[in-house]
Amino acid sequence: MKEIVLTTERQKRELFILLGCFIGAIGLNILGIIMYHTAWKELYTQWFAVLLLTFVIYFIILFFRLLYFAVRPLFRKGRTR
Repeated sequence: MKEIVLTTERQKRELFILLGCFIGAIGLNILGIIMYHTAWKELYTQWFAVLLLTFVIYFIILFFRLLYFAVRPLFRKGRTR
């Protein structure tokens, strides 16, 4: 069976993507606080919702990345197998 190797470069890239999703989820939380004129304490009381939203965003991005890498070989010019 083939061994799967995750390089440190790949791990760092995935962590940065996850960090970006976390920052985006916090930004959406702040936007919601501003739009609905709620208390700023929701910024830290709703951390579980922010974490859940972080992983939802990450998996949506992951789905589109996998879709892109699956479809990309179909449209390469000049290469035949």
